[in-house]
Amino acid sequence: MSMVPTHRWARVLVFGPVLALLAGCQLVPQRPIPEPDPPAVQPARESSGPVRLVDAMDALQRGEFEEAAGMLAALRQASPGSPTLTLLARQLEESPEALLPGPYRTLRVAPGDTLSEIAAREVGNPLLFVALARLNGVDQPRRLAVGAELRVPQDSASPAEDQTGDDALAEPAVAAVEAGEVIGQDDASPEARRSELETVAEYLLASGQPTDARELLLAAARDRELSPAAEDLLVELSLDSARTEVEADQFEAAVATLAEATAVLAPGPGRARLEVRRTRVEVFEQLARAEAFERRGLLLEAHAEARSALDRDPDYAAAQAREAELREALVADYHDRALRAWRSRDIDLAIRTWDELLEAVPEFEPARVYLDRARQLRRRLDAPE
Repeated sequence: MSMVPTHRWARVLVFGPVLALLAGCQLVPQRPIPEPDPPAVQPARESSGPVRLVDAMDALQRGEFEEAAGMLAALRQASPGSPTLTLLARQLEESPEALLPGPYRTLRVAPGDTLSEIAAREVGNPLLFVALARLNGVDQPRRLAVGAELRVPQDSASPAEDQTGDDALAEPAVAAVEAGEVIGQDDASPEARRSELETVAEYLLASGQPTDARELLLAAARDRELSPAAEDLLVELSLDSARTEVEADQFEAAVATLAEATAVLAPGPGRARLEVRRTRVEVFEQLARAEAFERRGLLLEAHAEARSALDRDPDYAAAQAREAELREALVADYHDRALRAWRSRDIDLAIRTWDELLEAVPEFEPARVYLDRARQLRRRLDAPE
């Protein structure tokens, strides 16, 4: 059996988290049930329009393999170069043992696991969930019981590593995704690749899997395979993800999310929106640090964070208001401390306190007047008799 180079598996693994829930989503919208008469193949579907990849995926998730095979055959006639359709169809046409050869080991399904996640993790391709279901007698791939035991190829736990001999993943499965590509193939047109990619991304989003849809679009954007509509979707999903992370006070994660999407998009309105949002998230993070410093009584540090946030986004009203509040609190606190030191004849403490205040709020003139007096007094006290 020929070996698949390691770099091909690395590219396959890029899509592991992308389609990780294809086989496990419980929220897939249900299709209308076809009329039972006449009993010909898909009469209702033919009358309602062409077969869609979404419909085939729905059928595979429900375990309706015969129906799915018919839909995939029709789709392959329209898109003969599609690697996704090829791999899905071969899992119905060939034995699962041929695609996922033994020897096998047993794993137990953990909470949150799906067959596509397990396929991505164990054999390096999430689309092999159908073969994995058939190998284990799972009637409905999307219904995977927690605690169930599954057979997986024994030596496939680290598919990115070199594998040799009969324990490696079977060549037929790999051939369907040449060079590790889950979406797109050299003999498919760019338009066909983009259409299929958008279909899968929209399917994931409609199935309640926005994170996986975003990962798919990110991977495609790195190869400049996105249409304008897909770019818009990537921007919206990235903004939504960052918003959720900000609400959970995960500011660094939100910045990373926005930076990741910004890096793969060409200059344009979408990228500009991401850059504006990234700046705003960084301001949120600074204002959160300012609040934490204020709670600890560290007004100097709190004001510095708020001032930096305002410098970063001068038009942001919340930053303006917060900086003004902390400036007022800082002036009141430090000026009062300096005056008490002055009255108690602790000239050095008064000088240090007014110095710190003026460094933070140079426009506070009363502190400058008192500081000049304090320095004059210090010079007189230090002068020789």
